[in-house]
This record gives sequence, structure tokens and C-alpha cells, in this order.
Amino acid sequence: MTSKSQWLSQPFKEKIFSAKTLFLSSKIPQRICLILVLLLFTATAFSTTALSGQTAFYRINLIVNVCLAALCLIYALLFGRFVAGPYLILVVLFNFITIISFLANGCKTFTTTLLTLSLVSLSLFEFVTQSEVHRDTALLFSLVGIEAFLMYFVVAYFHDFLHPSISFGNRIGILFGNQNDVGRYLAFAFFFNFYFAYSLRLYFCYFFSLISLYAILLTGSVSNLITIFLVIFIFFSFFLKKKAKVIFLIIALALIVGFIVALQFPFLAYYRNRFLGMIASFFGIKTGNSDPSFENRFELAVEGFYLFLENPVFGGGFQFVRANAFQVNFAHNNYAEVAASFGIFGLLAEETLILWPIFAQKSNKKTAFFQFIMLVTLYIFLFQLFLVSYYSKMEFFCFPFIYACLSRPFYFEFSFRGRGFIYKKTIVN
Repeated sequence: MTSKSQWLSQPFKEKIFSAKTLFLSSKIPQRICLILVLLLFTATAFSTTALSGQTAFYRINLIVNVCLAALCLIYALLFGRFVAGPYLILVVLFNFITIISFLANGCKTFTTTLLTLSLVSLSLFEFVTQSEVHRDTALLFSLVGIEAFLMYFVVAYFHDFLHPSISFGNRIGILFGNQNDVGRYLAFAFFFNFYFAYSLRLYFCYFFSLISLYAILLTGSVSNLITIFLVIFIFFSFFLKKKAKVIFLIIALALIVGFIVALQFPFLAYYRNRFLGMIASFFGIKTGNSDPSFENRFELAVEGFYLFLENPVFGGGFQFVRANAFQVNFAHNNYAEVAASFGIFGLLAEETLILWPIFAQKSNKKTAFFQFIMLVTLYIFLFQLFLVSYYSKMEFFCFPFIYACLSRPFYFEFSFRGRGFIYKKTIVN
């Protein structure tokens, strides 16, 4: 008879053992605070993906986020240390540029969403950066919340999972918010599970990855499917060895051919028409097919860049594209939206915030966690082509994990334990 421990991989067992050691070595007050923080990581991951898009439950997600942020700060104050480094600098810089843009445009429009998300995210960072064990354990508890979201989603659309029918008027996910936003949450669920399955060899997580992918297919989110394919392609191209890369390319080509063949089935007629319409619209081919959604998004993105040229230094401020675009809508392209709203410096700050973890990794590129960094960072960076995401909750939830593993010489540690204030230079694990 197979024991339960045989279902767990050795890397995952080591992380569980480290978490157990941390818990047992802590005093009772720290244990209680640690348990509460970890449970709130689960609750935050669930509420962000499952509840934040529902108007009736939006405040619940806000309360959970604030409680988690407060407990993370309390934990760092009482049982750990505060860490300042690139993440704090880049987040503060981006917020500072948005405020300068607001002032330069006569204080017309301002939103506290970005500032609130930044403060919550920086608070989470102070917990996960305490040690590698804190980071990995918090990520594991976050995965539990994401799996709960997936199960909730499957139950809510159980009939559609068994009897799929995709069309513009029959895309699932509306119960959880806009289908494209829901598709993004499902994409994050896919990458979280893929990391645990591929990097930590927790193989049953592949099952949840497939559920996520199938759910995205049913939401009709073409942008998320394209982005996931690109991320996986780049990921394996980077990490696989030469011989394995050849095999992967053959498999990838076979899957592409198989998908093209599958598009001929009635079940996937929606995607066939969308892809043919996008090709016809992009190349100006008169085939009788068109994709109004793709055309509108493309026009909005172009208009966003034109608006950027009107004020390339400071931008036009928050929601500048929506207020001035012909279609009265967002740019549906984060590059265009940020550039038009906050100028060239705002765009550079945003892209530096997203890409810094990849280029700052000099000594950790062979670690399993760097694979998580690659998956999530590439997705966030590439998906900017399709939606506005600079104030996205899931991005700011993931950033603390990504930045917590950087080993850079200009991290600084602040601790209030013992006799008083202690200041020293440190390298974060």
C-alpha cells in the first residue's frame, strides 16, 4: 500500500520540514501570529480571485487585505525585522511619478487604488522577506486559497464544464466579474500550480493547471490563452537543455497543428472565428471575417500612444485615455495607458518594477524559485499588450514573493528588538 508521504516530492518535503521547524522553534505569541498571517494569505488569495470582481463582496476582499497587511507589519515589528530595498524604491518611485503627473495636470483626477495596493503589497513584502521559509510557506498557503477559488469556479459553472458552448453571448465567468479579468485570475492559478507541479514536483498540481486552462478556454479569453502559450514557450526555451529543447519544439509544433485541427470542431467555432477575424483585421484581408473586439482594442491602443505624444513627460493624469479617447474607454493596452497617463518616466518606472527581478538575478537563476519568477513576471509583462493592469490586485499580491528572493547588496535591515533600534546592511535570502 502506498503511503501518503510517497505522494510528496523531496523538494516539497524539505519545504514542509523547514516550515515545521520554524513553527516549533517559535514562542507561543509568534506561533499565533504566524498562523494568523498564513491563514490570511489563504483568505487573501481566495478573496482576490473569487470575490474582488463581485460588487457585493468587494469590501470583504478589501478588509481581508488590510488585515493581512496589518498582521504582516506586526509580525515584522515584534518577531522579525523591516527590510528596505529595490521593491520599496521602485514602488515609491512609481507612485511618486503618478502624483507628480496629477499635480502637473492641475489636480484634476486622482485615485487611491494604486496607493492602497502599494501599501498593502509593501506590508506583505515585510513578512515574506523575513526568510526563505516565510516566503515559501506563505506561497503554499496562497496556493490553497487559489485552489479554493478554482473549486468554487467549477461548482458555479459545473454544467458549462460538462456541456461547453462558447460564444460571444455565452462566455462563462460573469458571476466573478469581467471575463477577461476572470481569465487573468485563472491564468495566475495556472502558473501557481504549474510552478508547484514542474519545479517542486508536486505532480497533482498539474490537474489544477489543466482545470485552470480549461476554464480560461470557456471564458473565451483569447488574450490569456495567447499569453500563456508565449510564456510557456519562452520558459522552456530558457530552462531546457539543448536536446530537450528540440523535443519541446517538436511537441509545441504538434500541439499547434493539433489546435488548428481542433478549431474545425463546432465546440471551438468561437475561437476559429476570432482568430480568422484577427488575422483578417490585422492584415486587411477581405475574407468576410472580422473581429470587432480586436479592432477596437487595437484602435484604442494606437489612440493611447497618440495621446501620450501630447504630453510625453508628465502624461495627462489618471484615466486620461478614457476621458479623451474617441470610444470613451481605457486603452486596453497597459503600455499605452501608463505612457499616456503618467508620461515616459511613469512607463519606465512601471516596466522596471515588473522586469527588475529577472535581470537582478545573478546568483539565483538555477534555483527552483527563479522558475516561479520567470513564469509570473513574463505573464505580467506580456499581458500588458491586452489590458490595463498597473493597478491590478494579483500583480501586487505576487510582487512581494518575487522580490523577496533577490540577493542584492543594497538591502537594508531595520529591527526594533532588543535594546532598541538596530541598523545594518543585509542580503535577503
